[in-house]
Amino acid sequence: MPLQDYQFDLDGVLFGAGCPVGVDAEGFDSGTNEIVTQDSPNPLSDGIQFGRDYKRGGAWVWSAFLDGVDPATALQALEDLQTVWESDEYRTVLQDVRTLRYGLAGRTRRIYGRPRRFAAPPGNKIMQGTSAVTMDFLKADPLHYDDTEKVVTLQAQPAAGSGFTWSFTWPLLYAGSTTASQTIAVGGRARTAPVVTFTGPASNPSIVIGEFRIDVIGQIAAGDVLVIDCRPWKMSMTLNGQPVSSSRLRLSRRTNLSTARLKPGNYAAAFLVSDLTGTATATVRWRDAWPSI
Repeated sequence: MPLQDYQFDLDGVLFGAGCPVGVDAEGFDSGTNEIVTQDSPNPLSDGIQFGRDYKRGGAWVWSAFLDGVDPATALQALEDLQTVWESDEYRTVLQDVRTLRYGLAGRTRRIYGRPRRFAAPPGNKIMQGTSAVTMDFLKADPLHYDDTEKVVTLQAQPAAGSGFTWSFTWPLLYAGSTTASQTIAVGGRARTAPVVTFTGPASNPSIVIGEFRIDVIGQIAAGDVLVIDCRPWKMSMTLNGQPVSSSRLRLSRRTNLSTARLKPGNYAAAFLVSDLTGTATATVRWRDAWPSI
């Protein structure tokens, strides 16, 4: 559901313009992304030797206010927001992030991270249905994402047969290998990290989209689901929801989850796999990303 300008949504609880917990244009600070560098003095000459630069997500800060018509309405709104902000369901889960949606300039986008400070000191003004509220939300990465997720699924083609037939003709082609392709459009103005899902039966599946490539070495049994999450707060590989044993499946050396990103543009997405049944699939999910709010 699209949000109004200066409205924010955490787990279905709204705050901001037109909400009991209000925020105006002067009460919202989107913070600054920190840059961590590997710069060092040049040991042989003047100047500096530049290394890699990494961006850390900044903190969003709200100076909000209760705008209830009566104390009961104001306190209920405060309780609803504080309950989701300080939820015990998420804060003890490793690598877990929360989704914060926001509406600005007629568009709805989202960021990922975790809620931090929630301060609403009680005072006499609560008897008039008003009070100051201060909140922080720490971003997991510096980017902003479209609210709508894009999804493309490619399915292997049934193989005509398997094995080799004499006499050989070079190069040799294994009939169980197949390639499926589809044209996709990656929008936004920043590289985005997708989530790739392979379903078996599949042997050595790969997905190639421009410079982006994920290669898996090993066998995925029929009905098994392998999920490779390239997002910076995850960077994980799970099989049927559990961490993968490296003895069974592994990523190839040319697959680096820390740099596996989709660059904005139009591409032919290719699914390469060995599957005699023609039922293996590869699904790629992503959100177009933006460097600015």
